[in-house]
Amino acid sequence: MIQLNQVSFSYEKNKQIFDNINYIFQDNGLYSIVAKSGFGKTTLLNIISSLLKPTKGKILFSNSLIAEQNSITSIFQDNNLLEKISVYENISTILGMRKITFDDNILDIELKKIGILDCKHKLVSNLSGGERQRVCI
Repeated sequence: MIQLNQVSFSYEKNKQIFDNINYIFQDNGLYSIVAKSGFGKTTLLNIISSLLKPTKGKILFSNSLIAEQNSITSIFQDNNLLEKISVYENISTILGMRKITFDDNILDIELKKIGILDCKHKLVSNLSGGERQRVCI
């Protein structure tokens, strides 16, 4: 469950994007955030995934502050992978930034599950779009 408690966000003092949002996303179900362009949909998703901090309020994931967890991951439309390094280096860089330790054997198992174990040492710039999405996953 993700819970938004009085979440507000503004880019500047006079540029309020949204104010005092309260909502509970249950564990089951599919949700859509629908609004006109410029109404803060992407900003809200970035706050929920801890890429931005709310100006005011807090976000809980399973009753703990979301900023204190590594429980939410985002897959970006544009991948945001580092083109000039390998799949392995991209993954290990992100895990290192998040202070997550991992075992190479487990990584191999996970890469095999999604069909890209053979890409482990390839440069990201040499991958197909689908392979890039799977690296993000």
